[in-house]
Amino acid sequence: MTEVQLQVRPGYRAVDNQVLIYDANLLDDVTPEYFELNYWQSNNAVLGDAPGRGTTYFVSSESGELALRHYKRGGAMGHIVSDHYLLSSWTVTRPWREWHLLMHLHNSGMPVCVPVAARVKKSGVLYKADLVTKRIMGARSWQEWMIDSELPGDKWVALGKQIRQFHNAGLYHHDLNIRNIMLSEDGKIYLIDFDKSGFRKDGVWQRGNLSRLLRSIHKVEKNGVSLNFSEASWGQLLQGYASAIQ
Repeated sequence: MTEVQLQVRPGYRAVDNQVLIYDANLLDDVTPEYFELNYWQSNNAVLGDAPGRGTTYFVSSESGELALRHYKRGGAMGHIVSDHYLLSSWTVTRPWREWHLLMHLHNSGMPVCVPVAARVKKSGVLYKADLVTKRIMGARSWQEWMIDSELPGDKWVALGKQIRQFHNAGLYHHDLNIRNIMLSEDGKIYLIDFDKSGFRKDGVWQRGNLSRLLRSIHKVEKNGVSLNFSEASWGQLLQGYASAIQ
């Protein structure tokens, strides 16, 4: 039986120097402790973690398994200011934009993780941020699949089609790489981590997105990780991408 995907409806709460966003169809309310790892640890609800730019923690809740992510900077700036950002307006902060983007994509039927809650915590002219989403059950990153086995051609074709469907909707993914593509055991493909992503008109960015994805594969290989990948695989992805152009 296909799981019914409920629409996400935003709710907002201001607490001292914090703005909290949550799915009002899923949660009656949300408090600041909801975003603190200590809260989940004290309830013996932490299930594990996934390293990346920062660490995502998986926790068990009454709403199912969730993914808790604290926003952290990458690159050279991340070595100077790891998790602070300049605050100009609540509505242009990273979690506010990502949460509402995920809501729009999910409510439109796109395969993304479901947004649950987000927090912007002000400190002077700066802020810290957190995002909670539903965990995509039974899924692993494209990179993990490539390490373990050679993905069949139809999976690469399906990936190309899925990326093109996002592009057809005008969705620009800022960091399209093989860690941010999830493949479930039943063959469904998801994109995750939409920080700094958004909608754009058709343009060269679409091909740029594909080039970034290919570079991410070669970067992993250059770092000494053996991937089951060939130029034929990439050709199959491009075949699927071309077949889904509007």
